[in-house]
Amino acid sequence: MDVWRIYFKDKYNDRTEYCLNNNLAAMGWSLPGIPQNERENIKTYEDWEKAAAKVSVSSGAVKRFANEVKTGDIIWCRNKGKYYIARVEEDSRWIFNAGKDALSIDVANQFINLRWKEISEFSDELSVPGAISTAFIKGSTFQRIKKAGVMEFSKISYNRISGKKIYEEEDIKLTRDVFYNMLQPSDVEDLLCMWLYAKHKYICVPSTNKLATPLYECVLVDPYAKEQKHIYIQVKKGEENLYVSSYRDLKGEVFLLTTQGKVIYDEDSAENIKEVSPDDLYEFALNDDDYNALIPENIRTWVKFITRMQNEKINNKVVKGIMFDTNRSYSEMNEREMIDGGYVAAYGAAKRYVERFSKDDYVLYYSKGKGVFAVGQVISEETEEIGDSLRRKVRLVAPVKLPENAQKYKYISAKEIRNLVLKCNFYFRSTIKVPYLTKSQTEQMIEYLNKKYEKEK
Repeated sequence: MDVWRIYFKDKYNDRTEYCLNNNLAAMGWSLPGIPQNERENIKTYEDWEKAAAKVSVSSGAVKRFANEVKTGDIIWCRNKGKYYIARVEEDSRWIFNAGKDALSIDVANQFINLRWKEISEFSDELSVPGAISTAFIKGSTFQRIKKAGVMEFSKISYNRISGKKIYEEEDIKLTRDVFYNMLQPSDVEDLLCMWLYAKHKYICVPSTNKLATPLYECVLVDPYAKEQKHIYIQVKKGEENLYVSSYRDLKGEVFLLTTQGKVIYDEDSAENIKEVSPDDLYEFALNDDDYNALIPENIRTWVKFITRMQNEKINNKVVKGIMFDTNRSYSEMNEREMIDGGYVAAYGAAKRYVERFSKDDYVLYYSKGKGVFAVGQVISEETEEIGDSLRRKVRLVAPVKLPENAQKYKYISAKEIRNLVLKCNFYFRSTIKVPYLTKSQTEQMIEYLNKKYEKEK
């Protein structure tokens, strides 16, 4: 199947509303230079192509529209800032409508018998991945959206809206490409500003974020500099390149970021211009550090969406593993108390996370900034509430007994988990690190951790 989008510029809202009101997708190339009786006889795409040739008209969009759309495909459209989704049904088909209403607004090429649905309660840009919203910025009237994660999101969304499992939902995994495709361009700009604060303590000046300054997104300042200096950023989401030579005349530091393109250097590149790696921002957004509160809520929302979809692929009736934060940031005692007491616990608002475990599930104890240092298996059927905490009883399995001295703990770091052991990504900025682990992944972690401890014997 394919995912498509059809789009008219905002000044043609009447065309989009015509599509929504009549449960169809439509576009122009209505062939006004052809006599009306001939237009009424256009029944196939071949008929349209022959008629179009008489007035020297051709359109790749019409060809795709008539010949390449198939049952099961998904089509997106946007009207007045709201997003709609439709599925191509068995009775959906292309026609050339030479009627008065269609010709009056130039929408004779039509794909009929669609059922448009608003994507969510709000249906705004926060409701769709950035790869979908940016697909409406430029391009053909009708085109595919091929970005990573879009097909999976479209299937999941249509199933949720229809209330039926019409599509088999494919795995949607937390990868760098999927991450950036879910974000709006403004999200990436915000993330870069937060990264610059975390790394250099630079502060954004909000009033500088103006459309009148296309060379840069905004201006930041260094509050600790002895003399005031300006910092500029330029962000491009997608495959667009940035050329260092364009920014050489800016008087200050310049940070350039393109998520899938390249920063192009020349022989006279200035020292004040720096390239930011999209990998660095990706790591900053996902991994555990002291700047959790800096990550914008919209970015958190999309990460949680991706990892929730991964979690749903794990059958609740089978054993799973969950990396669980030991609360060391707030109390170093909690970590050791859990181990010595043989339980997993969370406190205050976070205690609800303990309910995610079932009997026989694995707890991978994660110490902030260090990694997984122990694995236990849940042995209690029910949770137990003690004071401000919720607990489940656990027996250690890796290692069977921890060293008395915490300085002798061995850790599987976040980097090792991603690159050596499981070779996949996790969101480490929460009490439970998502997505969950399968039983086989948990066993890999147990084996790897036991080997670390055995080396010390």
